[in-house]
Amino acid sequence: MRQFLFYAMGDEFDVAQYLSQYQIDYSCVWERDKHQTNGLVKYLGNEYMLNIYEQEKIAYKYMQTNKDALKALVNFAMLSLSCEFEIDSETTRSYLSFEPETMLLAGHIGLKLAFNLEISISETWYIPSAAEY
Repeated sequence: MRQFLFYAMGDEFDVAQYLSQYQIDYSCVWERDKHQTNGLVKYLGNEYMLNIYEQEKIAYKYMQTNKDALKALVNFAMLSLSCEFEIDSETTRSYLSFEPETMLLAGHIGLKLAFNLEISISETWYIPSAAEY
């Protein structure tokens, strides 16, 4: 499942203490007593409706708005943009990158950036069986 979100999690991440110190927009939190680790997530949009460029604009605005709160999460946090690729015999490679402004802001904050990819193989793409080799 692809996801366009910001999340922070870790065994040492004290969600309650963090939220008492920082104002940050989030979707849900969880604690270790019910899960393997503590965490916080903010769903940033519908990854199936937003292309990668629209997601990056939303992500940049979220980082800009929550810059100070995100700096406190540097060891626990990641921002993940989501996209889907269909691979066929004509197009077997693609290019993904973040804009320099996004990379600069994430670097200033100390935030990891990631692409969450969902890759599917076209039904029209012929894949030879092992017996054909």
